Amino acid sequence: MTTRAWRSSAGTAAAVTPKEPLRARRWPSRSPTGGTCGTTSPKRSNEPSPATAPACKNRHQSLNPGPPAEQAAPAPEGALAARTRARHAEIHAALARGLTITEISHTLRLDRKTARRYATATTADQLIPGGRLSGPGLLGPHRDWLRQRWDEGIRSTEQLHAELRGRGYRGSLRTLRRLTAQLRRDTAVPAPPPAPAAKKAASWILTPPGDLTDDDRAALEQITARCAELKIARDLVREFADMLCNRRGERLEAWAARAEASPVSELRGFSKGLRRDWAAVTAGLTVSYSSGAVEGHVNRIKMMSSSRGRFSPRLSQNRT
Repeated sequence: MTTRAWRSSAGTAAAVTPKEPLRARRWPSRSPTGGTCGTTSPKRSNEPSPATAPACKNRHQSLNPGPPAEQAAPAPEGALAARTRARHAEIHAALARGLTITEISHTLRLDRKTARRYATATTADQLIPGGRLSGPGLLGPHRDWLRQRWDEGIRSTEQLHAELRGRGYRGSLRTLRRLTAQLRRDTAVPAPPPAPAAKKAASWILTPPGDLTDDDRAALEQITARCAELKIARDLVREFADMLCNRRGERLEAWAARAEASPVSELRGFSKGLRRDWAAVTAGLTVSYSSGAVEGHVNRIKMMSSSRGRFSPRLSQNRT
């Protein structure tokens, strides 16, 4: 055969025969019987056996064919977590079939360190960011001790790692950091709701309880439950309003004593101001008489005196 004829026949054969994927040519998948797909023994025929036919049928299939159809579908989760679980199951299925870390890394086009990290993880939860470290691992014998030290207030990962070294722990600091991050999330105290404005809180305290809306009443209960000083101020203000509206001046002495002993500086100053004219204040909270009408006339006369010369005589006459 001439060189030209040999090249022509070789090109025809290459055009007819489909190209084998590079990944399958380099690292052929192993069949369950121990052989490789597409390879035959000299004593056997070229047709694959029934046991190896499903494994050799599709060279592009993943190392893990997936869970059977009758299994229940997992709960919906993020795309990253789903891919991590699928990759973890795929690598562990390949390990069960006898593949090495190097073969798995080349087949799945992963770095050997990444493939080894998936292979050494007992469960996929250990690989998911924010997932719980459900597997025992190297920290398994020390979980109770770590929880006890965490509850005692030792929150430094470096300090815990140094103490664990003395207890025989040979794991990495990164593994311990994942556990302490989970402990921080589990023991985090929720942030309290934002405090209302001072004017809004004052209006809730000064408004009669029956005139408050349900939302305002609930908000007032929340802030008084969180602040004892606000609760004392609310009780004293409402008690003084009851004395003022119902003329119960006999309770003024006891109220003033509690106000002066309270932590609210404004109420202490108010009580001291009342004692400067104690008899008048007590009478105003007790008897039904009032000098309000006289004070009104005095105020009207003062206004007329100060406005003379600035208004016309007719306007001053009408005001009189």
